[in-house]
Amino acid sequence: MASLLPADGLHRLGVIVKDYRASIEEFSRFFGIEHWDIHRIDERRLSNALFRGQPVVHSYISAIGSKDGVALELVQPLSGDSVFAEFLKHCGEGMHHLLTNVCPAAQFEPIRAQLETNGVRVAQSGSIDDALDYYFLDTREMLAGPLIQVLCPRQGATPIALKPDEIVRFDEKITKWNRLPIQKIYHACIVTKGRREQVRDSLRDLLGIEKWFDFANESGVSAVDTTLYGKPCKIAFNLSLGRRNTLCVEVVEEVYGRSIYTEFLEQRGEGLQHLMVSICSEQAFQELRDWLDSQKMPLVMGGHAASRDFCYYGYLDTRSRLAGITMEFLCPAGKDWLKGRTEVGQILTGSEMVTT
Repeated sequence: MASLLPADGLHRLGVIVKDYRASIEEFSRFFGIEHWDIHRIDERRLSNALFRGQPVVHSYISAIGSKDGVALELVQPLSGDSVFAEFLKHCGEGMHHLLTNVCPAAQFEPIRAQLETNGVRVAQSGSIDDALDYYFLDTREMLAGPLIQVLCPRQGATPIALKPDEIVRFDEKITKWNRLPIQKIYHACIVTKGRREQVRDSLRDLLGIEKWFDFANESGVSAVDTTLYGKPCKIAFNLSLGRRNTLCVEVVEEVYGRSIYTEFLEQRGEGLQHLMVSICSEQAFQELRDWLDSQKMPLVMGGHAASRDFCYYGYLDTRSRLAGITMEFLCPAGKDWLKGRTEVGQILTGSEMVTT
């Protein structure tokens, strides 16, 4: 079956924040982002604004920054009804949307009609500076939380870049702060309430994510040394990890035990919960633990997958610093950690082989 909207990849990850000024500094500290383009989107720049099919007057601030394999849009809603204000009211700060497609309007229009035929409607749309049309697809139920964003630059316009209202730069005192090596967004994780397979199939049918691997993580069976807040724990969760180009999505469902996924579902419901952004040696991580603790980014959950012969996985509690987002890192068991796991390695890392 052909997908409805084959994803180009992950152009950008969207995060809803309460205070963009404070947030861009924290995200710059963690990711090393040096430059942010700040856009105040209001009636001066916005036309043809629609929210759930009805004309709307609203405003928001969009802060766009990138570094190596990380591209982010932090959005602070200001006034009026919008998908941003709606999310902030009901969920608080957090990951909100995935920009997966940039294409001409003429290419998107027939796709949009097909999407609506299949029950995927546009939640919000508008035109910015008469140069760029944007669409947020209402995929909350289908994909267990995230919205999909599509950008359609008009003829002669730069595909994504618009003239900013302001540019904010940070020097090395900020951008060299984080000692954990960050390579890129390896994947974004969606936590579901018992419908991992359904959401996995929806990602395939909508965005064309065809390459997947499944893993049942269970303490004492397929994982050892599992901990939660520094104490041994017994947990089980099933995951599916799929990739299309630079877009990689993990879909998780709990089986038993209390975990960071339990907390997320209790506090927020289904949605985007963490990013995997770093592959480093376990020795390097252990050397950083005291510093991470001192910076209020402690290890909140971790364990060895595949009984220590694959990798150590860990989650840093960066929620208070990074708009509710938890960060995952992996520590390979050795330089041959992906030997015999070629397809898994391609999906996990986006390349044929990664060594440390």
